[in-house]
Amino acid sequence: MDTTRYQFPAEIVDEIFTYTTNDTIVSLCLVSKVFNTFATRILYHRLSLKKPSQIVRCFHTMLRNPLAAKSCRELKFSTRIEVIPEKATQLGAFFRLLAKTFPALCNLRNIRITIAHWFPWTVKFGESVDFIFQTCTFPHLENAELHMPLTPCIARFLERHQQTLKSVSLGPVGIQNNPTFQPITYHFPHLDTFFGNASLALSFFQSVPDALPEMEYLMVNWGFFEDFDFRELIIAMEKRCPKQQPIDLTFHRSGWNEDLIEEISQRFPQVQELIIECSEMDNDDELEQETLQAVAQSLKRCKALTDFTWSIDHEDPEAFDDWNIEDWDIEEEMSNIMLLSDACPSLDYCRIPHGVSWARHVSSFWIPFHRLKDHHPSVFPSMVDLVNKRKYPPLPELLEYMEACYELGEFVWEVVDKFKETESLEVECAERKEATMCLMAMGRGLDVWRYAELEDHPLTRQVVEAIKAFNRQMKVETEA
Repeated sequence: MDTTRYQFPAEIVDEIFTYTTNDTIVSLCLVSKVFNTFATRILYHRLSLKKPSQIVRCFHTMLRNPLAAKSCRELKFSTRIEVIPEKATQLGAFFRLLAKTFPALCNLRNIRITIAHWFPWTVKFGESVDFIFQTCTFPHLENAELHMPLTPCIARFLERHQQTLKSVSLGPVGIQNNPTFQPITYHFPHLDTFFGNASLALSFFQSVPDALPEMEYLMVNWGFFEDFDFRELIIAMEKRCPKQQPIDLTFHRSGWNEDLIEEISQRFPQVQELIIECSEMDNDDELEQETLQAVAQSLKRCKALTDFTWSIDHEDPEAFDDWNIEDWDIEEEMSNIMLLSDACPSLDYCRIPHGVSWARHVSSFWIPFHRLKDHHPSVFPSMVDLVNKRKYPPLPELLEYMEACYELGEFVWEVVDKFKETESLEVECAERKEATMCLMAMGRGLDVWRYAELEDHPLTRQVVEAIKAFNRQMKVETEA
C-alpha cells in the first residue's frame, strides 16, 4: 500500500485501521479524505447484503464509484429475491441495476445470488432475469453460487468462466425448470467442488467431455420431481472424476438409500467422506437390521473412507429439540456403529439414522458426541453412565491403554486401580461414581474423548500438564 503521497508511514495506517469496524470506518472516511481510498477498499472488499434495499444502495454506489466496484472481491446476497409478477415493475428496475453494475466488478472472486420462483406461472419470469449476467465477465471468478433457473444465458456465463472457476453451486429455489447445458461443452480444469440438484448435475456431467482433474467434492440433491435412475448420474459422475484421487460425496435423497450407498461403493471406492441424508423420513421410520447389514457390506469396498454420515434430513433444524436423550439406547447404537467400523476399519467418524455422531480419536474407542451442540442435548451423561455400569464394550482395552501411559506419573495407575476396585460397589454409590468421573477426566486429558464438561476437572489439567512435561523431557533427551 503506497502511503508516501499522504506522508503517512504504512505501519501507522495499518495501526489506525486495526481499531475500526464497518461502522466506524464510514466515519473515518467522512473525517479525512486521506483515508477515504483505503477505507473504501476495506468496506467493499467483502459484501454480504441482507436486504433488497441494501443491495440497491450498494449497487448505486458502485455504479458511481469505480474504486468501490474494483474493490469488491466477494458479493453475497444473504436474502432470496422473490420473483413475483405483481411486482414486475419494481423487479425490472432492480434487475436492470444489477445488469448495469456487474460489468464494473472486474476483480470479483466469489458471488452468491438466489432468485426464488415458487409457482409454475413464475418460472418464465424467473428465467427472464438471466440478462443480468448476459454481458459481464469476471476475469478472476473462482466461486459461483447461482441459485436461479438454469438458462442458455447462465450456461454461457459458466462457459466464459470455466478456466477460473473452482467451485460451482447451481439449482433453482422453487419450481424446477428443464435444465440443460447442451450443446455447450465444458472443461473446467480447476473445478474442485460442484453442488446441484440431480437432473442439473446429470446434464452438467454429460456436457463435460474429459475428466475434471481437480474434482474433490460433489453434493447432489434429489427433488421429488426427479424420477430418473440414479445409476445414470453416478455413472456419469464416475466417468468425469479422477479414479485414484480421494473425493467427498454428499447426497440428499428419499428412502434409506442402501441402493445408492451400494452403487457409490462400486463406482467410488476411493471416497473419503460420504454423507447420505435421507429425505421424506421421520423419527418413526425404523431402520431395519437387514438394511444396516447391507450398508456394512457395501462399506467394505471403501478402503479410504474416514467419515460416514448417514442420517435423516430434517427440514426443520429444531426437529431434534424434542428428541429425548433418556430414551436413547446407547448400547444398541454403539453395537451398530462397531458393525460398520468392523466392515470399514478406516472410519474415524460415523453416524446412523436416529443417532448421534461417533468419533474414534484413539485406537478402537468409539465415542458419541454431537456436532451441532446448540440443537442437541448432551450425550455426556449417557457416556458416563455406560462407563459407570461397565457396559462400554472396549472398556478392558481402554484400561490397558491408560495403564500404558504410566510414564506420565503414578496417578495414572492410581486412577485405574481405584476404578477397578469400585466395580463391586453399587452402581449408584457415590464412591463408584467419583472413580468413574476421575477415569473420564483422565480420558479427556489423554484425548480419548473430548467432552467439554471435563475440561475444568482437576485431573484433566493434571494429565495435560504431565503430557507437556513428558514431551519437554523427551525433547531434552533427544537433543542431548
